Amino acid sequence: MTATSAIVPMDGSTIYPTGVHACRDDRWFGTARVSSWPADSVVLTVALGEPIPRDFPATPDNPSFAAMLTVPDGEIEAMCAVEATCVWKNVTWVIDSLDAPNNTAVLQLPLTFLDAKQSAGPAPNVAELRSWPGVVVDASGVASARVRPAEMAAVTLQVTPYETQPSLRRRDDLKSTGIPVSSIPVSPWMSAADALHTARDAVSTSRAGGYPVDRIRADRMRDGWRVWAPPPASDDPLGFRLGWAVWYVADDGVMWRSSTSTDFRAASRRMSNQLYQRLQHSQLGIL
Repeated sequence: MTATSAIVPMDGSTIYPTGVHACRDDRWFGTARVSSWPADSVVLTVALGEPIPRDFPATPDNPSFAAMLTVPDGEIEAMCAVEATCVWKNVTWVIDSLDAPNNTAVLQLPLTFLDAKQSAGPAPNVAELRSWPGVVVDASGVASARVRPAEMAAVTLQVTPYETQPSLRRRDDLKSTGIPVSSIPVSPWMSAADALHTARDAVSTSRAGGYPVDRIRADRMRDGWRVWAPPPASDDPLGFRLGWAVWYVADDGVMWRSSTSTDFRAASRRMSNQLYQRLQHSQLGIL
């Protein structure tokens, strides 16, 4: 095994999630850590949505991969360790896995907080992230999020090949190579204070001059904020006034005015889809 053979397939055109990857019959596979590994062997896995080789038993009940096969070290042509990271909401995340059938990637927030080296503008703190819609914290305290791969900015693979003999599985003294993957340049995030400021400016220059800006609040959505003031009491039996002004401010600063008549989930989907489209257009140089 050589450094060249281990790194060449990872040329920036494909995202490889964090983990150990092995090449067999000129194809790269992920690997799994299984307690019952025979000595000097590797457990190869097939990612969800990828074609399954004939000799690989399928694992239909496994949520992480589609098939797996234990092979002796002698069948492995190359191995390398990959540390895959990306920027999402101006924070660096570890790319834990990919779910091709559902077009999603699972990101994990490192236990040690990392600032995004290539981010532009502010970044949320860990406590804020863990309370967001779409971010899940498991029993061990690890925060994760599911995003579309095309939402991930500044994707980078840090690839380290293993030594010539796979059974040694050592990479301590080998050179690690950073490989940028084609991706959007930034993933913006706006703070609640900035969203409130943006909405107040809009109120001052609109016909909603009597709107109670001293009482407005910002509620976090997946890709921005819902800024509004709770409406005053009305004759509505539910105590709610339909048509009361609401401003939606996306993380890139784009805002539109709506009202309490608009379904919250529909507005959230609109905000996410439009932000996604703007970020893709930005990468293509359209904006």
